[in-house]
Amino acid sequence: MGFYSTGQFFGAFLGGLLAGYLLQHTGSLAVFWLLSGLAFVWLVVVWLWFKPLRDSELPNE
Repeated sequence: MGFYSTGQFFGAFLGGLLAGYLLQHTGSLAVFWLLSGLAFVWLVVVWLWFKPLRDSELPNE
């Protein structure tokens, strides 16, 4: 659990640091497009990771 928490806080620190650097040197539009690209990549990863449930796979209630 310590590794998980460390990863979360390190990611928040590193993300703020890199976004601030990028904002200062290139502008807000570059930060927007970079984060939009990362969000799209994450969406594709999640979409490919989980397969949808069919009606026959749902539990009976």
